[in-house]
Amino acid sequence: MEYLFVYGSLRPGWRRTQTIPGAATMRRTLRLRARHLGPATLQGTLVDLGRYPGLILSDDSRHRVCGDLYRLSDTALLSHLDAYEGCAPGDPLPHEYRRVQTQAQPEQGPAVRVWVYEYLPGRRKVPLIPGGDWLQSQ
Repeated sequence: MEYLFVYGSLRPGWRRTQTIPGAATMRRTLRLRARHLGPATLQGTLVDLGRYPGLILSDDSRHRVCGDLYRLSDTALLSHLDAYEGCAPGDPLPHEYRRVQTQAQPEQGPAVRVWVYEYLPGRRKVPLIPGGDWLQSQ
């Protein structure tokens, strides 16, 4: 099984998909080709990049990011997600994100290994999102 953790524009509760090109289409693709398993958290911090957040993974268990967990029915979906996140092999460098694996904790049940898109910090200063929940910061 492959799992995906989303924390920004692909979360089911986020309603402003029109502000990000491709967000509505990618969310619809997730609904059709993946199963939403509910809320989950993982270790990290969120930064505010304007129209969307960025995740920076952390080893500090005090820093938690809220998101949603999906089980992917088709691993080919990952290449579509890479293109949406701008980190597909043909996308121009430097990429803003990279797809990595880490552990996420669902509200119920054991931790699972997930794919997540990690923000690759550049030189610009970006503010943290307090509480690690993009939906609550909007």
